[in-house]
Order: sequence, then structure tokens, then C-alpha cells
Amino acid sequence: MKLFCCFVLALSFQTSLVLGSRCQKLESKNCIVLTLAPLDGLSGEISLPDLSGKTSLQIKGGNLTAFGEKLSNQLGSVQKLHLGPLGLREIFLKADLLEVTAADNQIHVVKFGSSTGKYLLEKLDLRRNRLKHLAGFEVLTDLIELQLEDNQLETIDFGVFERMKSLTKLNLGRNHITKLEAIRAINLPNLEYLSFAGNRLAKFNVSMWKFDSLTTWDVSSNDLIYFDGLDVGQQFPSLSTVMLSGNGWHCNWLSDSLKMLGDNSVNVGDKDERNDCEKLEGICCDSLDIFANSGDDKVAAIKNDQEGMREEWSTNLEKIKINQNIKLRELKTLLDELQEKSSISLTPSEPFNAEEFTQLTELAKQLKASIQNELDACESRSTSNEKTVKSLEYTILQLRKLLQREAQKISNLQDLKKISNLQDLEKAYLSG
Repeated sequence: MKLFCCFVLALSFQTSLVLGSRCQKLESKNCIVLTLAPLDGLSGEISLPDLSGKTSLQIKGGNLTAFGEKLSNQLGSVQKLHLGPLGLREIFLKADLLEVTAADNQIHVVKFGSSTGKYLLEKLDLRRNRLKHLAGFEVLTDLIELQLEDNQLETIDFGVFERMKSLTKLNLGRNHITKLEAIRAINLPNLEYLSFAGNRLAKFNVSMWKFDSLTTWDVSSNDLIYFDGLDVGQQFPSLSTVMLSGNGWHCNWLSDSLKMLGDNSVNVGDKDERNDCEKLEGICCDSLDIFANSGDDKVAAIKNDQEGMREEWSTNLEKIKINQNIKLRELKTLLDELQEKSSISLTPSEPFNAEEFTQLTELAKQLKASIQNELDACESRSTSNEKTVKSLEYTILQLRKLLQREAQKISNLQDLKKISNLQDLEKAYLSG
């Protein structure tokens, strides 16, 4: 009986060594765990191996839904944490970690310590997860690299990044982003690489951005028609390469922007491979002229109305110019009279009429002010009208593309339904 008990205890001890997690090379400062497993193989309780003196932990495999605060507190002196595909849904970020990688999981919750000290994290890689928001990320003020490609982000408030002054790389590619927000001016002096590639952006405003070190900017493969407030020289003075393909740019906006990019020695680093579009320097673009000539009566009618508005504005502008010419001639006459009055010799027989001189001077000032006001108002109206026209064109293109996408979705659903019907018929035929 005693022999049997000893055998069971020995077997139990041997099993715990096999099932428990342990570092592959005990002498190394880098701990590599091939498979994270429960201590007893039954309870499901996970415990990290002894990490005394370790600076790096890499867990390659296993099954773990949450790397929570309890496990994080077992990290000890570990500064770099690399988690493989473990099926993680939650992760807790310990404040003194320098590097965290947890790509290829199912993370949708990132937790931060409420009473911990300043976060020291410099690199965070959460690619190919299920993040839908970045709540709490603003505490990561020492970040240098942030990789969030292939998540489920939809709206990005750039205010979350405004304190990350050391950030050099920000990748938000291949998410579901439709909106970028910036309530305050965002100055990221060290940001060198920025990507929104592969999202669903139709437009955004960059007037609040100041990225002095940005060299590469990727906005390819979105639904972009234009973005507001672009001033490359002032906002992105170091920009050298921009990716623009795979969008639906408005041709007029694209033309102006390509000139601005060229004037600032910025290279367009990609091209559209399609041949069914109008291109400027290899980048596809659309205009109302294309749609107006496509047989769409509604778009053609809008285009005609727009041309009518332009003609009306041109007529009004011409009237203003004629009126200004009349006033300019009146002003010239007054100035001539003033010059004549000022050159008269002051003799007792022909005294200088100071009151008349003052009246003429005041009238000239009024005419000059009136002309300047009309010029300012004309310029303001012209600018406002042009903005209105562009905004109308952008909106029409945006709605048009939205309708095209919805029509494509309907077509895809109809195709799936046809396939389903054919499969039903095939099953019925085979069973009959």
C-alpha cells in the first residue's frame, strides 16, 4: 500500500513538471515558453514560470482568454512581453513594461492600472485583434511605435495621441475607420510614419495637425474624395512620400493637391492599376463631368444647375466691376481737384478755402473706403461661392459612391441567393 502511494506521489510530481509552464533556457535572461499550460492540467489555473532575473518573456502557444493584472504582477523584472496566438480577449498593461506584442489574438479590451505610476511603454503591437476603440491609451505617453492594423476601429479621436510626443510610427491600417476627429491642435513632433490605408474614410480635416518629422503618409485604399486644410509646407515640412491610390479623389482637388505636393518635393509613391478612370499622375479621380456624361439624368441636371450658378456669379461680378470703375473715376476726379487746391498760391486776393479742402478730402476717403469694402465683399463672395461649389461637388460624388457601394452589396446578395437556390435545386434533384 505504501509503495502504491509513493508511486502515485511520484507520478503526480512528474506530471506537474510536464504540464506546468517553464522557461526553455534557465540560464538566459530571455524566457521562452512553448506552451502555456495549467499547473495540474485540470483546474485551468495558469501561473507563469519563475522569472527572477529575466528581462524578456515570450509565450509562443497555449490557450488563455485573459492576461490580467494577476499574471502581470508575476512578471517581476520582465520589460519585454511577447504573447503569441493564445486566443486572448483581454490584456492588462503593466506600467513598467517597455515593449508588448500580442498580435493575432481576439483582444477587444485593453486594461490599464488605475493607481500605477507613469507608463514606460515604448512599443505596442496589437495587430490583427478586435479592438473597437482606444479608450485609456492616452496614458501611454512614452510610446515610440504603435501598431494597430487589422482591428475593428471605426472612429479615431486624435486627442488620444496628443501627449505621445515621442511617437515615431503610427499604423491604423485596415480597420473600419470612417471618421477622424481632432478637437484641439495636435502636434506630434517626432512622428515619421502614419498610415490609414485600407479603411473607409471619405474625407477628413487636417488643419489641426502639425507633424514636423512626418516623412511617409499612407492614405491609400479608402473612399477619399478630398480632405480639408492641407498645407504641406506648414503642417508636414519633412514629408517625402505619400500614397494616394485606391480612392475616389475629386479631380480638381487632386490636381491642386498634386501641384502642392510637387512644389514641396513630395513624391507620390504609388499608382492606380485600373484603366477605367481618369488619371492624374497615375492616380484615379472623378468629376461631375464624368457622371454627367454617364447617362445619369439627375447628375446631369445638377451639373447644369451648377453651371447656371457659376454664370450668374460671373454676371454679378461683372456688374460690381463696372460699378467700381465708375467710383474709381469719381475718386480720380476728386484727387485731381485736391491736387489743384493744394498747389494754389496763397495770396490775399485768392485765399485758401480750408473748409472746402477738408470736405473734398473726407469725400475722397469715403469713396476709397467704399471701393475697398466692395472689393473685400466681392472677394469674400467669390471665395464663399467657390467653396460652396466644391462642397456641392464633393457631396454629390460622395453620395454617388455610396449608392454604388450599396448597389454592389445588393448585387452580391442576389448572387448569393442564386447560388443558394441552385444548391437547393441540386439537393432536391439528388434526393429525388
